[in-house]
Amino acid sequence: MKILLIHSQDVEVIKNKEATSNPQEFSEKFIKMEGLILVCYVSVEDQDTYDTNLIAKQGASEIEAAILQITEFPETVREKNEEIREINKKIESGKIKGKPRKIIELIQSREMYRVDKVLVYPWAHLSKFLSNEASAMEVCPKIAEILNDNGIEAKFSPFGWYKSFKINCLGHELAEMYRDVKLAIKPEEQIKNSIFKVITNEGKEVDLKFDEDQKLIPPDEIKDENFTSFLQSELGSRIVNKAIEPVHLKVMKEFELADFDPSTDSGHFRWFTKGVIMKNLIKKFM
Repeated sequence: MKILLIHSQDVEVIKNKEATSNPQEFSEKFIKMEGLILVCYVSVEDQDTYDTNLIAKQGASEIEAAILQITEFPETVREKNEEIREINKKIESGKIKGKPRKIIELIQSREMYRVDKVLVYPWAHLSKFLSNEASAMEVCPKIAEILNDNGIEAKFSPFGWYKSFKINCLGHELAEMYRDVKLAIKPEEQIKNSIFKVITNEGKEVDLKFDEDQKLIPPDEIKDENFTSFLQSELGSRIVNKAIEPVHLKVMKEFELADFDPSTDSGHFRWFTKGVIMKNLIKKFM
């Protein structure tokens, strides 16, 4: 999921015409929100529809963090200015060498660094890997619902419509932000929300069972130790020797399908062309 966040003074959205064959049902013709609005343009990507509840929860969490960042910014600047004043005093007294630093001034007045409401707006132009699943349209309403449940007034704009809109970006230090939200599925969430099966080479479906601690019980039908280790790794069991890299990662690297992306947080994949093709072929086959 990609999110572009614009801090705006008031927002207006007009629903014009259907843009898809199956637009989201939305009775309102006109959305008007007054005050300091955080407009969140959201692109739902291919992998996000694996679990729309989870990605909506993670997206809402990122939006809440952005709200906190905006509201705390004046205090952050005040603390930095205190540090600058202390440094300037030391420079003036000759304790340290250097030129006096300038005090930071806020672009807007302090009261403008707050968020009264949130508008979650589906925006396809942030990603080349958009989801084609019908469930993608559930994400923005779910994000708005989560925010409302957490005490933040929020609305969503409908999916699948041509819309005209007016925003007034406040143009301060944090008025424009971007977030790349990776669907991060924890083992306990996998087990709770998903049903896992293994299909053997002979085409037999094997149900996976878990013990009282929700750890995988290795199936008798699976004789391959590497594949059993892979299942345990994916479904929550820990590999005893942490220095051993899971077998499938080594294979993916050797065949240039994917590797860890050095430009992101640890653990995120960078898919290469062959990997993307294989992933899409498997998805199409399923």
